[in-house]
Amino acid sequence: AYEMRESDWSSDVCSSDLFPSHDSRQSKRVEGTFARYVPKEVARRLARDPDRDLMKARQHQLTIMFTDIAGFTGLARRLPPEQIAQLLREVLTPLSATIHEHQGTIDKYIGDAIMAFWGAPLEVERAELRALDAAMMMLSRLASLQESLKSRELPRIAIGIGIGIGIHSGVAHVGDMGSSFRSTYTAIGDNVNLAARVEGLTRFYGVGILVTQTVMEACVTTYLFRFVDRVVVKGYDSAVSIYEPLAVLESLSPAQRSLYDAWITGWEEAHALYREGDWEEARLAMLRLIAHPHLGAGAKAFLRRIDSLEAEPPIRGWDGVWTMDEK
Repeated sequence: AYEMRESDWSSDVCSSDLFPSHDSRQSKRVEGTFARYVPKEVARRLARDPDRDLMKARQHQLTIMFTDIAGFTGLARRLPPEQIAQLLREVLTPLSATIHEHQGTIDKYIGDAIMAFWGAPLEVERAELRALDAAMMMLSRLASLQESLKSRELPRIAIGIGIGIGIHSGVAHVGDMGSSFRSTYTAIGDNVNLAARVEGLTRFYGVGILVTQTVMEACVTTYLFRFVDRVVVKGYDSAVSIYEPLAVLESLSPAQRSLYDAWITGWEEAHALYREGDWEEARLAMLRLIAHPHLGAGAKAFLRRIDSLEAEPPIRGWDGVWTMDEK
């Protein structure tokens, strides 16, 4: 028979690996829980403070991002299930990695969409800027992916796949939400819904990224922005100003800055005529922009809007705010 020796009760044998303490188990649970949402190093930082009730619902100041693959529903009808699943992985993987690289929390995947936020479970310095940096890199990485897709036998719509990104900043409720059957760490509230609505506007204006005024103001010393429009989104009563980030200011040469300034001036002049209700001049100004590779889609949308306003003129004192009927 085996005779137990005193040396058998060494610290190696009785380590926490064999007999984990409550704190050790709690740390592993915290790390395992948040590893689904945040970068691994952040999950490890959270695990060092296992007594902190991070799952408890509380208010946080967040920067919220929604991103969606444009035309994915139509694409899914044209590809076999295994091919669409592979394409989805190839798109969502680099986008998700980019969010984590910029200290974002991935809330969930909603079909082909991603919801993410900055500011919880840990506070993030300059959250708006980190979110916008991530968004710009996501567009860049998608462009690289499009190049690799060209070598495959895929429908043209798959090769030209694009995304829309909406970013808004505000207070939201964050924590363990759901039911007794299933719950998840998520953010909810009006500001979350607004971020989703802003993402939906990217298709209307034909741009990759739209941000609200709060995000623009937090990033205006780093990025060059173009004012796009002032709208009341579906489900809201008050108007929100939306902006498109064009480039990092420091990256622009004098010639590039001059080109962007010309874009901005042309758009703002056309939009001013639209706000003033000068439909004839506004139409001419938008027609001058319609062939522009970047502003053309927005100009077409405004031309349709001008036709509608001409047929049914707005009330006196109208300030150019448009109420969106679609999400």
